[in-house]
Amino acid sequence: MFATFFHDGRALALDGGSTSDELADAVVLDPSQSLRASRYNAVYDVDGERAVVMNTISGAADVIDASIAEALKKDQVGKLHVDTRRYLAGRGYLWRSEHDELRVIHKLGEGTRDSVRRRQPLKLLLIPTYRCNLSCTYCWQQPFVKEYYKDSFDEAMTASAFSAMLKLEEMEKDRTAYTELQLFGGEPLLPAVRPLVERAVQFAAEHGWALRITTNGMGLADYLELFAEYPPAEVQITVDGPPEMLRLRRRGADFEKIARGIEGLLFYGQTLVNLRVNLDAANLETLPDLANILIDRRWFTNPKFYAYVAPTRDEHFDKRDMYDNRAPMLARYVDLVHQHPQLEIFNVRGWNGFGDVQHLEQQGVLPRATFHSCDANLNMFVFDARGMLYACNEANGREDRSIGRFHPDLEIDESALAAWRTPAFLQREGCQTCSLMPLCGGGCMISTEGEDYHAGYCEDVKSSFEFSLVDLARRRLAT
Repeated sequence: MFATFFHDGRALALDGGSTSDELADAVVLDPSQSLRASRYNAVYDVDGERAVVMNTISGAADVIDASIAEALKKDQVGKLHVDTRRYLAGRGYLWRSEHDELRVIHKLGEGTRDSVRRRQPLKLLLIPTYRCNLSCTYCWQQPFVKEYYKDSFDEAMTASAFSAMLKLEEMEKDRTAYTELQLFGGEPLLPAVRPLVERAVQFAAEHGWALRITTNGMGLADYLELFAEYPPAEVQITVDGPPEMLRLRRRGADFEKIARGIEGLLFYGQTLVNLRVNLDAANLETLPDLANILIDRRWFTNPKFYAYVAPTRDEHFDKRDMYDNRAPMLARYVDLVHQHPQLEIFNVRGWNGFGDVQHLEQQGVLPRATFHSCDANLNMFVFDARGMLYACNEANGREDRSIGRFHPDLEIDESALAAWRTPAFLQREGCQTCSLMPLCGGGCMISTEGEDYHAGYCEDVKSSFEFSLVDLARRRLAT
């Protein structure tokens, strides 16, 4: 019901549901019992008189009086009116004890991760080369791969890679839904690696695997004939702005050449084209111009076209510097959307918290807690041109982050793999008491290597989540 929270238990419920089925047996509906505030309540001020609260386990979200918010934050809920306690308990904001809550959380966490893993594909990423035909100003990968920039697959290594993929598929068949092969880089569509690309595309087709490609788009048009015969399920292309901005940021890029490849795929109509914009202060203000181009070319109206923005991951991607300006940039982006409605053609990814609140606004429910942070916690294996094996596509190129080798034979360091498959929140004590842990999952696994980097990640997630949830509450109250 759409009203502010009164002491008779009425509230502006931002979500469309109540307590989840998994928690039904644990939730306290008798307000006469001794209760405590859930540690997974995220409570933020809205306007001084009201606050917004969300429980990231039950998925409940409400606008409440500031006095009730203060009682939740200080765990002084015994002073609240009995009807208020009944409402809060029924929504999952109150529990009998910390022990009860932690018991349910750990049970949910284990079951949820296993369930998510079984619904997800086995993701096999092949890096044909670390070479690239562009020189991007923010490239995070090249500083780590200079020594083996020119390494490539020979016949023996190619055979080892395909053999290892089949072995991994057999090993993981009971824990995954299906298998997909993704070509990554460097730049995977360079002419020099075309023989390997053709073999990989045909290999995926022979085994019924979905094919995905991440490319800068410069060589895409040259592969259209191959992709007409073997259509990829998805091709992701990065375009950081209108032509001039693209040239400045991704040196060597040609907008029209990239556009020919995109339009060829859209013409065939078999492949989802994901257009990604790496966003930061340098190109943020040019985004309306790019949106106009996508609309004028009628790409946006094609059901096989999807455009999104994500914060730039630069050469500091494993340091705190990368996160310092993310929350202010998100706020500025939202302002721009209000000023330039055409920006609504872009989806938003990469700001943890924003997507969860966006899901709440669009679907009426908060996404279910997943208790993991990325594909490295699930089913990903990455093959590079050195014969190394990784669990994360952003760990590639760093031997100290590998989980083994696939050439000449498949060798997996089980302890190294377990470290990647175990979510960060289980490896960091502070994560387990964080109100956002069920949605965040503890963050990027690489962040576990440094306290300062992880602190920056945490601040970014908290700031983005608070901004997004408070903005939603204010807009709902204004209607």
